[in-house]
Amino acid sequence: MLGSVLFYFYWKITSTAWIDPGVYSWSIAMMAVGLVLRMLASLEQEE
Repeated sequence: MLGSVLFYFYWKITSTAWIDPGVYSWSIAMMAVGLVLRMLASLEQEE
């Protein structure tokens, strides 16, 4: 999740453009993967 935030700010600082739908897409996708992995890690193993 931290990677998506760092990617977003790095891109915005280097490209000096704050509106770019492509960067939003990548940031949201990376954030979603991070959230899903975090939720999966917090699930208890049921047997």
